[in-house]
Parts: sequence; structure tokens; C-alpha cells
Amino acid sequence: MTREVAAQWEFRGRAVVPDHAVPPILRLARRSQNPHGENPLHSVHIGTMGRENVISALGLPGEFGLVLLLLALIFALAPYFSGHDFGVLKIPVLHPVARRRLRFVGPLVMLIAISAHLPLIRTSNASETPTGTALSIESRGAQLTARVGVAQLDEYNNAEIVFVVRDPDGEPILDLMDIGHTGSARQLMKLPQSVKLNGGSVPAGGCALSPTTIYNDGRGVYSLRVLTANVYGPCPWLAGEYGYSLEVATNNRNGIGIGTISIR
Repeated sequence: MTREVAAQWEFRGRAVVPDHAVPPILRLARRSQNPHGENPLHSVHIGTMGRENVISALGLPGEFGLVLLLLALIFALAPYFSGHDFGVLKIPVLHPVARRRLRFVGPLVMLIAISAHLPLIRTSNASETPTGTALSIESRGAQLTARVGVAQLDEYNNAEIVFVVRDPDGEPILDLMDIGHTGSARQLMKLPQSVKLNGGSVPAGGCALSPTTIYNDGRGVYSLRVLTANVYGPCPWLAGEYGYSLEVATNNRNGIGIGTISIR
């Protein structure tokens, strides 16, 4: 089938042509389309992702593997085609004793050569994780009890970031941390390893957002209390917009969510 004909069939297939009227190869492509019109084969690694063969693991060129296969093929054919010339392959004339031995050695050498090309070695490449496994983060920032010009470190001077983390199937992640409160409103805290807060843009002269407490309600909703601070301690809140980003990583998945807190 020429490219022009294939293109015609493809465009017709996307319009009104039913499956039975589309050539088999294009019918398969049509059925592999996801609801967004993207072919999943373009975004998912199949079969051997995250693996490599012995030859590439040793840093040997691909040509070496080809030569190895040709030599192994000669070993495998030599007991039966001694002295034959196949053009590309020329089998040398062998002594009858050598031919008898190669009947056992030849297949073994061929098996080793083929095994050297199989993707048997796992790699730590990031591509081992299929695409589409990123977490989605929904967040909302609120002024709560934060007051302009106040720098005290207590529960009456906090802003809040409420967020939900969902897996690729849309289900909320419930176990980023233990259920209940972590931290204290009267001191800055170090967040659990699975969550990272990055204070983004701040009003001129302001300090970055820093966490004090975090609460997991056990149903997938997390409440993070924050104030502004630098290396010397709490800073006064300033009127304006405080930008932030949340990074979450769990079970070899990660995601980033951004938002703002308006202080008035």
C-alpha cells in the first residue's frame, strides 16, 4: 500500500468509514487510539524497557555482536557443511574428529552468541518507568490567621496550603505521612521526605514560606500550615502574593503542584 493510499484510508477511518472497510493494519492502529487520539504505543515503553544486553553493557560496538553471531553460525554449520561456500559464509574444511566435536560445541556457541544479544541485564534508567505515572497535585492557599506585619511564631499567625495528591488513576494518595498532626505551630519543622515545599515569588522584601505543621486527615486531604522565615527566624508577613510549589514523591512516582497565598 502506498503512503498516499494509506493516508487516504487513515483520514477516512477517522471520519465515517466503519472498521470492516478499513485495511487490517489501519484497523489495528485505529483500535489502539486512546480517547484523546494519541497512540499509546508512542508513550509507553514495551517489552524490554529498562534492560540491555551483555554487549552494550560491556560497551562493545554493535558490529562486534554481528561478527560474534557470524562466527557462531559457522561453528553451528561446520559439522554438516564442511568446505561449503555460501557466499557470505565460507565453511572451512574440517577433520572428521573436529566435525564430531562441533556437533556439541557449535550449538552451545550459537546459544551463547544469541544470549549476548538478549536484554537480560536490568538498568537503572529513568525510562524504566512508563510515562503517564506522574502524580497530580491540587492545592489551595489561604491567609487563615496570618496578619500583615506580624512575625510571631504561633498558631495565630499561619497561612495554610490544603492539597490533594492523586495517582495516575485519579485515586487520592492516603499515606504520604502518618494520620494526624505532625509538627508544632511554635517552631519550624522539617517536612516528611515525600513532600517538599518550595517558596516561590514573594512580595518585595519578604521571606520565603516555611512549614510549621502538617495534618493528614486519612482521606487524602493534607493541610500544611506555613509562615515566612529566613535563617534568623520568622519574618513579618507582607501584603501581596506568596507563590509556592509542592513536590511530592512516593512509590517511584512524583508530581509538582503550584499555587499562591494572598495576604491582605
